[in-house]
Amino acid sequence: MNEDRLKVKVYGAVETHNPKKAPEDYEWDADRAEKRIRAWSGGPEKENIDWSKYRQGFAWYDEKNPENFESYKLPHHDIIDNELCTVWRGVVAAAGAIMGARGGVDIPNDDLPQVKAHIANHYHQFDKRAPWEIESVKMYSFSWLPRPITEDEVKALRLVKGVAIHAGLSKKQPIADKQTEDNLMRGGRSLRGALIDIDHASVMSIDQSHYKEKYGLESLFPIGQVLDAEYEDERVEFIASIWDDKVYDMILQNKFKGCSVVEEYRSEIIEKIDGLVSITQGSTFPLLALCLESEPAYPNTWVKPLTIEEAITVDQAKIEPLTIEVRIPNTDTMKKYSLTSSGIKIETVKLKDKTELEDVIEEINKKIEALKDEIRQIRDEKQQVEKEIQALKEDHAQLMRFGKEKPTALIEAYPSRQVKGNKCNHSEFLKTFPMEQDLRSFKSIPSDYYLSWALSVERNCSYEDGSHCPHYQLIRPHTISAKQVILPRVNQETALSFIRIIRNVLSKEI
Repeated sequence: MNEDRLKVKVYGAVETHNPKKAPEDYEWDADRAEKRIRAWSGGPEKENIDWSKYRQGFAWYDEKNPENFESYKLPHHDIIDNELCTVWRGVVAAAGAIMGARGGVDIPNDDLPQVKAHIANHYHQFDKRAPWEIESVKMYSFSWLPRPITEDEVKALRLVKGVAIHAGLSKKQPIADKQTEDNLMRGGRSLRGALIDIDHASVMSIDQSHYKEKYGLESLFPIGQVLDAEYEDERVEFIASIWDDKVYDMILQNKFKGCSVVEEYRSEIIEKIDGLVSITQGSTFPLLALCLESEPAYPNTWVKPLTIEEAITVDQAKIEPLTIEVRIPNTDTMKKYSLTSSGIKIETVKLKDKTELEDVIEEINKKIEALKDEIRQIRDEKQQVEKEIQALKEDHAQLMRFGKEKPTALIEAYPSRQVKGNKCNHSEFLKTFPMEQDLRSFKSIPSDYYLSWALSVERNCSYEDGSHCPHYQLIRPHTISAKQVILPRVNQETALSFIRIIRNVLSKEI
């Protein structure tokens, strides 16, 4: 029976593997990556391709037609220095396609578990979790509801879920936007209550007759509202209610390319990172757009229906009718959702003028949010300090192995350990060091090279009172002649450790 099943199988997920990781900020271009993989596999001509080698660049292929380029889907590797490497942005793009981004990917449902396992394995390579590994109860806890929600209520509210924006670079030209994790962490929840439009129709001039004729849409704004939003795993995730039946049907059919937000920010910095990049700070997101014909600025955003499995099943007869109130950002109004046996009713309610007590409560809530931000910052700083302490412990252990003595040569060279008023010029001292591979490759140093090094060390490591910084001892020779200088082996090993540590120190000084 098992042999028969193997004979009739025509599709297949590529087995998991762990190639070398590319740098996490490595640029991803699927078309160029595929061309390089073809050349790496023996191509570009099809008749010369080693197809077992070629398939390693993808997550799925059609086993029935293994010698067609079109049979291979979900690329996420590239060739760097003639070696297959896993590209982080390619892995994210493949995961987005699996979850429906940019039209999704057409592969058999039976192969999805293996394909997801393949992509999840690469997420683990970068010490991250795949989107489908995040517990839905954590992501969609329905904390905005007064009670658990039923399957019928999910359908009545036409609930959808999605990713509105994520950390990293946008595709905007000529100046790309870069969203930092800190900015999204602080501003992600501001999307809660935002009204939803199609292709930014609420802020741009759009021919609505075109959308009515082509898609049958009577209105482009508002077509729904974000009920809840949170920042999680480098992205802002949301749950929304779609008011328009036609739009909801289009989401069911996966017609939307992704999502886009309107961003309001406190300040902006233009930096040169692979070209000009705009980095915003203090951002809020008061509007959400579903991208139908426009391209989302951030490529791995998406929207899809909230599945019935994610709703909490309760006995309809034992619960009160559901009422949800969500304020619209930057307004004095809110939307009130009332669910009864006859259906859903959505009202716009004007908020009353705030009382003195309400002002106090609002101020307290602001302080609470500020404290939460401060706690997050302290937690991040604590983690950084713990990492630095661990690095120091490792440095000390290495010194004890190499030096066999009291490790003053390195530890006392730290700026924080030096005598007040006696500060070495570490930057200039570091420039005089031989390359690490040179120190490892020879036991002696050419005399002219050593003389230049020693003079620079003398100039940069001497105190006003005639004494020297402890790392001065690293240049003490064992034997010196007209042609070469031999250093003690322990000094060479200690110098190697010192290069790594002093560079770390200098990066913090700068």
